[in-house]
Amino acid sequence: MFSLADLISYSFDQFNVSHTINSLSFGPDIPPLVRVLDGQSRVVEDMHGMYQYYLKLVPTTYRPSLLKKTVTHQYSVTEHMRHVSAGSGRGLPGVYFFYETSPIHAEFVEVKPGFWRFLTTLCGLVGGVFTLFGAIEKIVVYLFDMRKKGKSVI
Repeated sequence: MFSLADLISYSFDQFNVSHTINSLSFGPDIPPLVRVLDGQSRVVEDMHGMYQYYLKLVPTTYRPSLLKKTVTHQYSVTEHMRHVSAGSGRGLPGVYFFYETSPIHAEFVEVKPGFWRFLTTLCGLVGGVFTLFGAIEKIVVYLFDMRKKGKSVI
């Protein structure tokens, strides 16, 4: 007859915690969001591992315009690999995800400049060009007057 310790020891040697995370998200995808765990693979060579991911979720609102709003979560991750042995009492092999929600809320708002901003920028540009050419004209007139009077310019 097998005991529970024998069963755990046998299955412990057969357990492989190597893994690939194809996609991990906590809500709809938005443009500025980067999901750091997508497509990540971890290989554990000795098969006696406890792989732990600690995720910090941040509620996020994305507003591409005044009328549309998308609520989602972004996350940061810290990972830890612990080697465990059968009967040590330090845990079982596996892949574990621990997460907590942050009290901070992030909001991305896209603001497109309006017509009035374009108009004031254009007026500033035209005024700057007009001032620059006025200064160049004064320098050129001064140099011609000095040359006409027969004085050395430099």
